[in-house]
Amino acid sequence: METLITKKQTLFICLFFLALAFIIYSPSLNGRFIWDDTLLVAENPYIRDISFTPRMFSSDWGEGVNSLYGYYRPLVIFSYFLNYSIHKLNVFGYHFVNLFFHGLISIVFFFFSIRLFKKFENAFIASLLFLTTPIHSTLACYISGRADLFATFFILLALIQYTKYLENNERVNIFSFFLLFLLALASKEIALIFPFLCLLYSSIIKRKPDIRTFVINSTIVIFFLFMRSIAVCGYKLPLSQILGTLSERIPGIFVALTQYIRLFFLPINLRMDYGNIIFTFTDIRCLLGMFLFLFAIIFSFKNLKKRPVISFGIFWFFICLLPVANIYPLAFFMAEHFLYLPSIGIFIVLSYYLCKIKNKKLLTTLVILIALLNSLLSFKQSFFWSDPLSLYKRSISFAQDNWVVHNNIALEYANQKNIEKAISHFKKSQILAPDRSTPTLLLSRLYMQQHETTLAIDLLKEYLEKNPKDISIYNNLAMIYIDKEKYKNAFDILNNALIIAPNDPDTYNTISLIYHLQNDPNNEFVYLEKAFNIDKNNIKTLTNIGNYYASIGASDPAIIFYKRVLALSPANKDALNNLATTLFFAERYKEALDLYALALKVDPSNEQTQKNIQIIMNKLKNTK
Repeated sequence: METLITKKQTLFICLFFLALAFIIYSPSLNGRFIWDDTLLVAENPYIRDISFTPRMFSSDWGEGVNSLYGYYRPLVIFSYFLNYSIHKLNVFGYHFVNLFFHGLISIVFFFFSIRLFKKFENAFIASLLFLTTPIHSTLACYISGRADLFATFFILLALIQYTKYLENNERVNIFSFFLLFLLALASKEIALIFPFLCLLYSSIIKRKPDIRTFVINSTIVIFFLFMRSIAVCGYKLPLSQILGTLSERIPGIFVALTQYIRLFFLPINLRMDYGNIIFTFTDIRCLLGMFLFLFAIIFSFKNLKKRPVISFGIFWFFICLLPVANIYPLAFFMAEHFLYLPSIGIFIVLSYYLCKIKNKKLLTTLVILIALLNSLLSFKQSFFWSDPLSLYKRSISFAQDNWVVHNNIALEYANQKNIEKAISHFKKSQILAPDRSTPTLLLSRLYMQQHETTLAIDLLKEYLEKNPKDISIYNNLAMIYIDKEKYKNAFDILNNALIIAPNDPDTYNTISLIYHLQNDPNNEFVYLEKAFNIDKNNIKTLTNIGNYYASIGASDPAIIFYKRVLALSPANKDALNNLATTLFFAERYKEALDLYALALKVDPSNEQTQKNIQIIMNKLKNTK
């Protein structure tokens, strides 16, 4: 087959792949926000107004919800903003974009494969297998998985431009190539391996290593890492999420490899969470993984000259898998979505060998059967993504000891007002993670919602007996006592907390709250000042100091502190409303109106903000 394809073939490929992507994953279109979707999309104020765009491109992608992930992915958050501008929180639009890009990536992969194979049938089979495999159902259906989709899309486009540059040496190709590389970096950190993919292509396919481009790409990577370090403020994965040392994690790398290879040929028992497990070198899956790795590397080197495409595909797989191999500690030892970019290498290899079948009828039948079976499995898998409870239950059926999934099931049951089942799963989560405070805190809040104050207090006290250094529990227990106006009990709890952690600003803030409720402004400010001296950028402290000054009628310092909060957290709805209210009483109505309008975009359901806007508008109208 010739390298160039006709316009009709191009149109067919585009329409066929896009239509197939939507047909296969159609059940997910009317699903719901699942897992991180709730935080990153549904509750993220940054996506609700264009004024937050500078923060999207200069901060951690979870900053809008005050949750640090340690990731810099501004392009993805900006895409959520565009989604919100059109669809608000209608989940259909968000899923539509994901499915569209999954189909689009298959099309771009086809055109890259055309340049790689120089044959239509090889490129078509490789991209068809990529599109239909159920391994990719997570990213196709998971809105928060859009980062992988964007990164893969721009990496493939950049590689196509790079191949054109190597062929004709035109500047327009190299400029667009570097621009696409930057867009890939702004989508997900996996794009850091892109310089090695370019070097791989030039070395194996063109047989002439392009060191010059590799150096330029590496310079871009260094610049990106510098900018990223500023944006995420040197965030590191919490020690509580790191399981084992590097030497202890190595067997898991080979176990994961065995599992990944199995998934390509037998894509069953798919799930979202595989957990983080420590394996031993004597595990049969580890031994098999080591054998597969050595065999693949030796096989690749043997085929460098005779079958360079095979070597390219295998090396692509391992290069792209390296960043997510758990060498740098991750929260889980393997995940299906880790395979999205690496799988391209595997499908290149599979396509090569399938096209070696000389009987074209047999080849066509085999490809149709594989694609049909994959499509049916993907279609079935997408049903789980249409409902959070179905997805979590499926995950727990494979990992009964996963406390996070039990936690998610409990939250879902609580949302459905099925309190009995919610409590049951929270308790299972507690048993599985006795040193994690999250299940205990959530269960105590559920008890409080059910007006079971005694149960909530006993639960927190029981946890403190086993984990006496967990400060968050002390503060939550104190807040229950404060809610019941048992201030002495709250003081006792907080004094114990200060013995354990004398420099915890939250404890001082909670003590200041007690003095505020007791109408003791002098002691209230004393403890706020102590909290401020410990951490001058603590949002809770700055907010409370602003509230203190506002309560005594000192509008100027109140405004200063509210603005400090907004400098750190521009979408903080409390600070926006408080600052607007302070400006209103200072008769700065236009400024107050603008802030209330922004606060309403951040929190559209806030009725008090709506009333305040109406009051100011009437005030301005009467003034005119």
